[in-house]
Amino acid sequence: MQTFQRVIPRPLVALALLAIPSFGSTVLIDFGRHDGVQGNPTVNPDTNGHYWNNLTYNGGEFQIPSGQAYNDLVDTSNVATTIDVTTTSIWRSNGVNNGGLLAPSAGLLGDFAIATATQDYWFTETGGSPALNNTASLVISGLDPGLTYDLRLFGTRESTSTRETQYVIQGGNGPFSASYLTSGTGIGDGGYNGNNDEIISFSGIEPDGSGNINVTINALQGGFAYLGVMEISSVPEPSHLAMVLGAGLVGLMRRRRQA
Repeated sequence: MQTFQRVIPRPLVALALLAIPSFGSTVLIDFGRHDGVQGNPTVNPDTNGHYWNNLTYNGGEFQIPSGQAYNDLVDTSNVATTIDVTTTSIWRSNGVNNGGLLAPSAGLLGDFAIATATQDYWFTETGGSPALNNTASLVISGLDPGLTYDLRLFGTRESTSTRETQYVIQGGNGPFSASYLTSGTGIGDGGYNGNNDEIISFSGIEPDGSGNINVTINALQGGFAYLGVMEISSVPEPSHLAMVLGAGLVGLMRRRRQA
């Protein structure tokens, strides 16, 4: 008995692949005071082969003004995106000599476990000059309204003082909020006096009509709130993905009829 095997010609395979764009782009951000003393920029690529965006102000000033923009962030493959981050309030920054996480564990934090990313941070506080009133915010812009986004955020400060940070995310849906202790006696893995093992995750965030997602941190306990690392991942909405996949299949069927 003869058996038959259907073989798709190589040009047809190429057509099918080209018709379906790649989704799931990921952007990594190192917030810090990158002055070589309180913190350092993350060298690209990192030990995992990922590229980071280093957000600081004038190399490492303590205070970041409202309206400071960081444009066209790159994804983890070093491809430029349309994503921008702009501060919408005053932030402050610190790091190595003020409780940054110097020896992160990949077993606990995964891809976030890059020392230059966790050793420094942005923060807000109660009081100070000018007074920050427990809150700080930024906007992520240039997002695709046809996609949803997953955000992961990490904050820490080694201290025996109990400090809790709330993260609030607002786009076309939400708001969504979650909080955890960033500081406190023995709160981390192995009795570390800070967060060394928890990442806050938000899924399915839709950009608003202008392609923006707003991020706010609030100090719920202890007068301080922290943000050291952020990951932004794009996810196609089911209808958008179906439309693109459908277009790819149409291209495939047309090529077959012409063969």
